[in-house]
Amino acid sequence: METKIIPAKREDAQVVVRLMFNALGDYANFLMVSDNKNTTLNRLQQCFTSQETHQLHYSNCLVSVVDNEIVGASTAYAGNKIQNYSEKLSHIITGFKDDPIKIQDVIDNLKIMREAETDEYYMDTLSINKEYQKQGLSCVLIQGICKIALDKGFSKLAIVVQEGKEYLLDYYKKQGFTVAGIKNLGEINYYRLLKNLK
Repeated sequence: METKIIPAKREDAQVVVRLMFNALGDYANFLMVSDNKNTTLNRLQQCFTSQETHQLHYSNCLVSVVDNEIVGASTAYAGNKIQNYSEKLSHIITGFKDDPIKIQDVIDNLKIMREAETDEYYMDTLSINKEYQKQGLSCVLIQGICKIALDKGFSKLAIVVQEGKEYLLDYYKKQGFTVAGIKNLGEINYYRLLKNLK
C-alpha cells in the first residue's frame, strides 16, 4: 500500500468535501445554512474551490492518498488568520439564498469563534475514509500538519474536541496533545488541546 500526504488541489473537491462533511458533523449543515446533505455538500464544494482563501479552502487542506485514491483529508491554518478567514467565509455564506436570519446566525457564530490563539497553528478538520481507518493514516496526516506548522514558524498545534467525544480526546492525547482547557464555541463546550512542536 503506497501512501502519500500531499496538498489538496481544487479538482479534489468532490472527494474531500465528503470527508470534510464527516469531520464537521452537524456543524457542516449549520455552517452551510442547510438541512439537506446534498445542498450542504454542494456548498462545501463551492467554498473549497472558491477564489478567496478561508478555513474550508483547498489551499489549507492536506490529503492522504493510497494507491492514487484520496482516503483522508485535514484542514489546518494559522491561528492569526482565523478572523480574516471568517470574514471571507461569511462573504460566501451571505450569497446563499436562504433564510436571512439563519445566515446571520452563522455569520455571528463565525465572528465569535476563535478556536486557536494567534501564535498557534490550528487543525480544523481531520477525516479518514471508513475503509482505511485504524491504519495510521490520521497519525501521518497530523505529522504532515505539524511539519507545515513548523515550516511556517509555529511551535504549537491546536485542536478542539467536543465534550462527550472522549474517544477522540483519548486518541489525540496518544498523539501528544494535552488538554489546555475548555472553550465554549457557539454554545457547545469543547476541549482545547495543544501539541508542542519543538
